[in-house]
Amino acid sequence: MLESSHLPAMAVQLSDALAAETVDVSYQPIVRLNQDQGMIGVGALLRWTPAFGPHLGASEVIRVAEDSDLIAKLDQYVLRRACLD
Repeated sequence: MLESSHLPAMAVQLSDALAAETVDVSYQPIVRLNQDQGMIGVGALLRWTPAFGPHLGASEVIRVAEDSDLIAKLDQYVLRRACLD
């Protein structure tokens, strides 16, 4: 769990990570099992390990981004990565 007191430092690190493109985006297949369609798409998964701190899952990264007005930058980053990958 991310402590509120760590949010300002994490916000700086997240901003730097977005600029350096070191936030990880991976993909998980979306499959339809009740029909013979197999994979019908993918979902983007967000992960980030700050330089100083624990590995953060998507919900914690989003919390840092929302609390520090970086959410639009994060959204654009993930969308761009998904389109390029």
